[in-house]
Amino acid sequence: MTARLDPMWENALAPLPWMDRAACLPPLDPEIWFRVGGKGGASMDINDKARAICSWCPVKSECLEYALADRSIEGVWAGTTTRERRRMRTERKAAGDE
Repeated sequence: MTARLDPMWENALAPLPWMDRAACLPPLDPEIWFRVGGKGGASMDINDKARAICSWCPVKSECLEYALADRSIEGVWAGTTTRERRRMRTERKAAGDE
C-alpha cells in the first residue's frame, strides 16, 4: 500500500526536506490553510488562524518561494493567500525578478 500525502500537500510533486520542519504539519488540521466558505465570515477566520501559525514557522521563506514557483497551489502558504501570491508574482515580473 502506498502512503498517501496529507491533503495539504496533494498539489506538491514531492515533499521537500524543509517541509519536515514546517509549523503546519499534523496533528494540525490541514483545512486551516484552505477556504471552506465564501467571502468573509468563516473563511477569514481560517486565514487568520493560518497566518498566525505561519508567522512563527521556521521555514516560512522556503514555503513562500515554493508556493510562488508553483502557480497551481491554493490556500494559505507562508502566511499568504492565493490572491496575494498572484500579486507578488506580477510585481516580481514587473521588477524583472522572475
